[in-house]
Amino acid sequence: MDGAGPRAAPRRLRRARRRGFRAGVELRLYGQHHPFAQLRGSMKGLRAVTEEMGALTVTGGASDPRATAAAALKDLEHAVAARRPGHLYI
Repeated sequence: MDGAGPRAAPRRLRRARRRGFRAGVELRLYGQHHPFAQLRGSMKGLRAVTEEMGALTVTGGASDPRATAAAALKDLEHAVAARRPGHLYI
């Protein structure tokens, strides 16, 4: 990528946005049957909408919120990197 650490992240996100990636965090109410409504305490949930697979929802694990956020951003970085021509990210 173009550098390491949190200071490089804004550049990567701007580049991802130009390539069509969108990300956001917001507070929202969900109905009682939605997977996010089942989260308790420090559990987390993530919803991603992709052209290839539609909507994906992942929930689980109670862990340190900072570690989870860092892992989610790293996963986003990997997804962005994988879309670059000729780039294989394993």
